[in-house]
Amino acid sequence: MSAAKFKAAGTDFGAVAVSAQRRNGAYQLSFSGAALAGTLAYQPAASGQSAAKIDAKFTRVSVPEPPTEPSRVPRDKTQPAAPPAAPPPIHAWDLAQLPAGRIEIQEFRRGTQVLGALSFDMQPGEGGWSLNALNWRPNADTQFTGRARVQGQGAAQQTVLTLSATGQHFGQTIKQLLGSSPITGGAIDSLQLELNWPGSPESFAAARLNGAGQVRLKGGQVNDVDPGAGRLAGLLSLSAITKRLRLDFSDVLDKGLQFDELNADWVMHRGVLRVAPFELKNASLRMNANGHTNLADDSLDYRVRVYADVGMLLPIIGTVAGGPLVGGAVLAVQQALKSIDKNPSPTLMYQITGTLDQPIVKSVSSLPDEPAAATP
Repeated sequence: MSAAKFKAAGTDFGAVAVSAQRRNGAYQLSFSGAALAGTLAYQPAASGQSAAKIDAKFTRVSVPEPPTEPSRVPRDKTQPAAPPAAPPPIHAWDLAQLPAGRIEIQEFRRGTQVLGALSFDMQPGEGGWSLNALNWRPNADTQFTGRARVQGQGAAQQTVLTLSATGQHFGQTIKQLLGSSPITGGAIDSLQLELNWPGSPESFAAARLNGAGQVRLKGGQVNDVDPGAGRLAGLLSLSAITKRLRLDFSDVLDKGLQFDELNADWVMHRGVLRVAPFELKNASLRMNANGHTNLADDSLDYRVRVYADVGMLLPIIGTVAGGPLVGGAVLAVQQALKSIDKNPSPTLMYQITGTLDQPIVKSVSSLPDEPAAATP
């Protein structure tokens, strides 16, 4: 059988050739198409069994790119911002109807995005439905592992996702998934997150998210990004501040900001992402930040402190003084700055406001405190 349009789980896979047979009470399906290829075995729930069973092995699954959200389209700055779009309604799944089994996908795509290989086990029971042994490899270098669980019924239903990651080039993985990345390199020393939201997985919406996580990266570079990754750059609050730093340290920062370590801890409550602390270190400076991003309206409010090494400051001071510092002048400046080394104050301070796509970075002489984070 060949279908000009094959639709499953609400997804249109286009033209797909499908063959089916029944053997020992189970249905064996084979799919062959540009967007869907592989096999699926379906075993209906027998007497005494709580759930049907599915075992699928797909060589290729390609789902369409979702339509662009109106709130993500860059607006004319002369016009007032449109109110945030309301999240979709919360839906609850009937967990008693969900199957057990295993899904394996060798090549998973969403539109033009290559998402890599994905596999997981499905297990109903204990008042919920779980995806266990979740293994996602967007490329040969990076691997995400974890589990997801849908628990509760009706209005009390909730989805919980837990992930950790390993890999040596996290920036390249971000670029593969999003088209651009504010980071190059970045070996993952530790990356963990847990997110939860009301309703089923399809009820996911940024304004409803709760959770926490942390990331530790080693050896990379913060770069400028194109507008296509502005949302990610805003989340990390890196690209705009890097541009501003190059205005202050143009003789020591070239096209990007190298880091030996990049660390961040964060919590999220109802779509408000609070980062505290965020810290970037290299041989010449240390930068730390705290603040929040409201994912409902994309607004930013961050405080950034930059602590520069004394040796890094000397050529800048010399330039300001009208020439290079030499001999006794160098010694005098070093002595004058010893107290700064022993009891450092920020060399530079910034406040970041605006939106994810259009962050505003201002140099300030003092910084207000960040309001206390709400408990997730």
